Amino acid sequence: MLRRLMPFLAIAAAAALTWCALRAPWSGVSAQTGTAAERPAAAAPAAPDAKSPAAAAAKPKAPPTAEQRMREAEAQARIRRLILDGYVEEVDDKQLFYGALRGMVRELDPHSSFLTPEEYQDMTASTTGKFGGLGIEVTIKDAWLTVVTPLMGSPAFRAGVLPGDRIVRIDGVETESMTLEEAVHKMRGKPGTKVVLTMARKGETKLLDVSIVRQIISVESVRIPQIIDEAGKIGYVSVTTFQEDTAEELAKAVVKLEKQGMKALVLDLRVNGGGRLDAAIKVADLFLEKGVIVSIRGRAGEPQVYSAGKLGTRPDYPMAVLVNQSSASASEIVAGAFRDHHRAVLVGEKTFGKGSVQTLRDVRIGDEVAGLKLTTAHYYTPSGQCIHKIGIEPDIKVAMDLEVLAEVLKRQHDKWVEENAPKNDSADGGAKPESKDPAKEPAKEPAKEPGQDKAAVPPPAGDASKAAAAEKDGKKFVDLQLDAALTALRAMVIDRDRNGPVRKYDPADDKKAAAVKGAKAPLPAPVAPPIEELVPVE
Repeated sequence: MLRRLMPFLAIAAAAALTWCALRAPWSGVSAQTGTAAERPAAAAPAAPDAKSPAAAAAKPKAPPTAEQRMREAEAQARIRRLILDGYVEEVDDKQLFYGALRGMVRELDPHSSFLTPEEYQDMTASTTGKFGGLGIEVTIKDAWLTVVTPLMGSPAFRAGVLPGDRIVRIDGVETESMTLEEAVHKMRGKPGTKVVLTMARKGETKLLDVSIVRQIISVESVRIPQIIDEAGKIGYVSVTTFQEDTAEELAKAVVKLEKQGMKALVLDLRVNGGGRLDAAIKVADLFLEKGVIVSIRGRAGEPQVYSAGKLGTRPDYPMAVLVNQSSASASEIVAGAFRDHHRAVLVGEKTFGKGSVQTLRDVRIGDEVAGLKLTTAHYYTPSGQCIHKIGIEPDIKVAMDLEVLAEVLKRQHDKWVEENAPKNDSADGGAKPESKDPAKEPAKEPAKEPGQDKAAVPPPAGDASKAAAAEKDGKKFVDLQLDAALTALRAMVIDRDRNGPVRKYDPADDKKAAAVKGAKAPLPAPVAPPIEELVPVE
């Protein structure tokens, strides 16, 4: 009998040793671990007397002995054997082993998880920029699988998935007991295949079924760089996620805008669910020449502090950063650093509030490599604030309905794609000359009578109704947050111009202004006031 149990005891002992190795650095974790900002406010208890039972109970527990660990290993092996021998259906031994590891890590927090080799491969693919799936950022929030944001231009984005949607079922399978990685793995699949998400949406009384076709997702993290306000020379660029090449691509886009005379910049971090920590630090470093960007503090050891350097820093022009409730993790690192260093004004809504740091580690199991995603620290803004489960409040609060914002971003994306689509050129790289065929030439308009204006001709009745509908539609889908950012930046640019060198009066300026306004004569030059009027009277 003992010989039969030996292999299982060996496996159990190995599992126990693995558990102890993982557990040792974090032994003694209590429910009160974290900063005061993360815990509910409570009155500070009186310090217990050194001889009281409370003081004795406050002492840390001694680590388990070798004998106790052996008993735990024996119990694990016994339960495993009972399941394999007695469960009503045949059990996959490997899945049972993976399930035990998942359960162990699941007890920690929603962001820590054990990854099977397949899930680990998916996780690695998603941080390098190309993977197959729906293009959707999800998290576990209030025990629900919740959409943080659909990626711009992705299948989920085009299907109308919104930030805050709760995914109740994936292809009919309940998500209640799924880990985050299990849900992500289930949503991914062969390109061209369909997946149905059943979602609960705020304001809707019924569940929504959304069918989405999977495709290869190639994430372009830096999008739509442009001069959005020609008069004020205000630039705009959107960062949708933080990945390996984000800082380099953003630097290229910003330099291009600077060459076009950019005086101020809007950095759009809305619906940006985060990404790589190192990418966020590099992005913040582009616009900060000194000071702390972020600090990472775990349970033990010295905090890791990341600071900005002067090399490669862009000019100190005014900046506005757009954020909303879907700006999370790495986005909050950048927004928090800019806010604390007064580098940019934050516009929009309070951010998501994910301030925990996960470390991804290889776990070799036989010939395969699984993964362990473990929460090892919280990050803190330069001012020392931990924003986990709190978020960052913007300087200028502008609320926007999520459906309106989604439509605004969709139209913005479609317009950018249309404007930057490759032209139909000939094979040799030149444009094809158009052949002039008189039969295909459009008929010339008859000559207008003197004083007749084309706009004076009344449009057809149908066109008038379409114009009215388009005007109403345009008023509904307005990017209020971007408008507020542009207003703030225009004021900053004017203020900086006023703080520059004093401009000398030139009468030619009045002549130019009069010509623009259509005046018949130039404005008279200002008369110098008498000298006595410049002397203060007491």
